[in-house]
Amino acid sequence: MFLGKLAIAILVLAIACPHLVTSQRQPICRKIQKLRILHICRAFTKKGSTIRAVSPESKCCEEVRKVQNSDMRCVVSILTDKERSEHDTDKILSLQTLCEIPPPPNQNKTMA
Repeated sequence: MFLGKLAIAILVLAIACPHLVTSQRQPICRKIQKLRILHICRAFTKKGSTIRAVSPESKCCEEVRKVQNSDMRCVVSILTDKERSEHDTDKILSLQTLCEIPPPPNQNKTMA
């Protein structure tokens, strides 16, 4: 009797929460974040753009840092076909590194 109830519970869980059963993860970025990055960073990310870098202090990088872990792979994973045709995915991925804020210089160095 217990095994029957357990099997039914597992079946209900599999139907109600398929991403838990199949271990598919929900993206850690949202569509609105992707849209804001594509809009604000468009001068850099548009295909054919000659801009090679963005400043970590830019509005573009502010938006990138709003994505959990600045995970641009997540942003690329939810691009539509149209967005992929208009934006350079390599440049979008590079935003993760370009937008890192460098650590402050070490203040404890001894004077020579």
